[in-house]
Amino acid sequence: ALVKAKDNSIAVFNSLNWVRSGILETDLPDGTTLVDASTAAEVPVEILRKGKGISLPGFGPGSVRVRFLAAAVPAVGYKLYTLKPIAKERAASEGIRGNILENEFYRLTLDPSSGAIASVFDKQLGRELVDSSSPYKFGQYLYVTGGDNYPENSLYRFGSGLKPPALTAHPATSGRLISATKTPIGIVATLSSSAPNTPSIETEILLPNSIKDILITYHLHKDRVLTRESAYVAFPFGVTTPAFTYGSQAAWVNPAKDELAGGSREWYLPTTWASVYNPQVDATVVPLDAPLVAFGDIVRGQWPAEFKPKSSAIFSWLMNNYWGTNFPAWQGGDFTFRYAITSNARFNPPSLTRFALEALTPLERDDVPGTQDSSLLPNPEASLLEVENPGVTLLTWKRAEDGDGTILRLQDTAGEASNIRIHSPLLMFERAWLCNLLEDTQAEIKIQGEDLSVLVKPFQVLTLRLHTSPRIRQGSAK
Repeated sequence: ALVKAKDNSIAVFNSLNWVRSGILETDLPDGTTLVDASTAAEVPVEILRKGKGISLPGFGPGSVRVRFLAAAVPAVGYKLYTLKPIAKERAASEGIRGNILENEFYRLTLDPSSGAIASVFDKQLGRELVDSSSPYKFGQYLYVTGGDNYPENSLYRFGSGLKPPALTAHPATSGRLISATKTPIGIVATLSSSAPNTPSIETEILLPNSIKDILITYHLHKDRVLTRESAYVAFPFGVTTPAFTYGSQAAWVNPAKDELAGGSREWYLPTTWASVYNPQVDATVVPLDAPLVAFGDIVRGQWPAEFKPKSSAIFSWLMNNYWGTNFPAWQGGDFTFRYAITSNARFNPPSLTRFALEALTPLERDDVPGTQDSSLLPNPEASLLEVENPGVTLLTWKRAEDGDGTILRLQDTAGEASNIRIHSPLLMFERAWLCNLLEDTQAEIKIQGEDLSVLVKPFQVLTLRLHTSPRIRQGSAK
């Protein structure tokens, strides 16, 4: 509400505590485009669809749905994009011949018959990421049948007298490449396929410009059935001597080392990312909509006592109706599942946490009408809070539950004790206290100068109460 602009604009807000870029969708009035208010450069946009183009008196022009890359949005801050008339017609998107998608980071070879990917070559690492010996393609949808002799098999519960059921995985088939296009924000391919009880699977693969990221979105229609079933998306990475790790609420977990005796060895719940790696390569999947994963194989009801994965594949477990508790007897309808995928030369959990949080916490946007009024925030971009520690994540900044100041909650994600320096270009820190998670004040923190400095322990969730005052007043902003 405090952000003002001379011209009609879109404000993009970044709630994470580091500068980042991200892709957004928005509606623009027909005949307009976006200009970066900081650089005055026109922003490339991809047209997703146009409205009917009917302009009624008093209702303004028709709209155009676009997708664009918001680059370098300040930490816990905003960036303005001004709406301007189009000076010249937008260039049409360029079609791509063949089944190869390529940018500066990856070369993808599509497998249209499966509606998936045959090869992912990391150009920076100079290596193939997909296991060519896997029975599944990369990103292929799997529909699993079997296990209907309930309750005589071990899929539903552990029992020494129960045996694992015979399960059959049916990979998606009858696929085709619908389109492959080079757009202003990256390369986009759309494929279709089908599987038993899943007659329609549409897969969009996006290779963004300037970001080492593979974005895959599935739109699928699933029939409603009462027979036992499961659905997965397979990511058969080719990593020799693989180690698996996934991000949790507080840190990260290696199931071969960190699981308690008697814990699950077949499926896991990553709250951020799931990764397979060795000393030469790390490959990571962020499941945005389907939180369960299995490592090495689909879930078969083996109930192993040790974690010994059969392959280096990661399986995203979309749905099942194996259990009568917390699961419907049938699951049908239209579903969307999204994934962000990346790879690196080495396993770096704090970096993966940032990558995952960017995918799980998208940039936000709002319309800012043009005005000539003075304001507190006339700048085209600004950061509201600066946390100068790359291993620390801002969890929340909110009003205190009792109304006394604001609550700042931070977490160390690097597993190292360190000092956190906190600064705000807009606020002066008058007093600060350490609190517990219930926001009970425990000890006051001494403030030196304009910044707040506090120690954090490995993986600690740190809660602070702040009393602040504004640095600037109405009409005094520069």
